[in-house]
Amino acid sequence: MKQIDISNQLEPVNITLSSESEQIEVVGSFLVAHGEKKEVVVTIVHAVPHTSAKITLRGVVFGGGYLSIRGKILVEKNAFHTDSFLKEEILLCDETAKAEAIPNLEIQSDDVKCSHASSISLVSSQHLHFLQSRGIAKDVALNLLIQGFLHTPQEKTA
Repeated sequence: MKQIDISNQLEPVNITLSSESEQIEVVGSFLVAHGEKKEVVVTIVHAVPHTSAKITLRGVVFGGGYLSIRGKILVEKNAFHTDSFLKEEILLCDETAKAEAIPNLEIQSDDVKCSHASSISLVSSQHLHFLQSRGIAKDVALNLLIQGFLHTPQEKTA
């Protein structure tokens, strides 16, 4: 399986699977600093049968920042037996951080297995409090939570 890391890539990413039995895994992590705005656009096109893709995009947004993640899986008309999964997750570091996660599936073929998931969550005050109660400074605790979020092991989708 071919793996591609698109972390911090801000130009639109377009990948076409054009060989039968081609498999790809795309991962990306995106950090948005205070007051920054970033938009991430990723499109995976399944052009032939028997291809598979797994896309995992994660973002962390700090105060006043904004992140938009728009992932798309396109399965063309004759690309039967496609297996594809798109996951978008965003962690907001405070209440002034903003984000949108917009996964999109466009399926023009029958006999495919495609799905998506998305989530946007605020850093848990309970998790921060727990770490601080163990003597860890707030900024260090926040950094630990962010690192844990970004480095979560990839789950199996099959």
